[in-house]
Amino acid sequence: MIVKKPANAVFMVSAYKTSAAFISAARAINSVGLFYNLSFVGTEALVSELKSDARGVIVTQVVPSPYRAIKPAAQDYHITMKAAGVDKVNYPSMEGYLGARVLVEGIKRVRRDLNREKLISALEGMDDYDLGGFKVNFSDSNHNGSRFIDITILDNTGKIRS
Repeated sequence: MIVKKPANAVFMVSAYKTSAAFISAARAINSVGLFYNLSFVGTEALVSELKSDARGVIVTQVVPSPYRAIKPAAQDYHITMKAAGVDKVNYPSMEGYLGARVLVEGIKRVRRDLNREKLISALEGMDDYDLGGFKVNFSDSNHNGSRFIDITILDNTGKIRS
């Protein structure tokens, strides 16, 4: 076991299987501290793997919550998913939805004679582009896109609280 003494907090950078295994092992030796992970852990997969061991697990998110459609971008996502006949929402599909909207906007900005260079230039020209409470910024020196961060807290029933 990596943790020899109970810790107040453990910061993890790992996929859901290894994170869940570590957290469950720590819980088995009565570790009640908080566990932090990054969004790429796969929040829903982590919840499914952890079940009741999920309490006190905190995951940073890089997109608005698909579960509480507070931001207009999340509301649009829900409308789009429902129109497509999809009832189940989750973080990966929300991230994909926003990425697709950015790509479509970039294509629209090219207008005609679409090619790789024009698309890159159009995307790099997106300065403070607002998708509904979720802003993206690109330039020739910034390809990160967004600085959005939110926190998800998992409870002891395995529910995602965001």
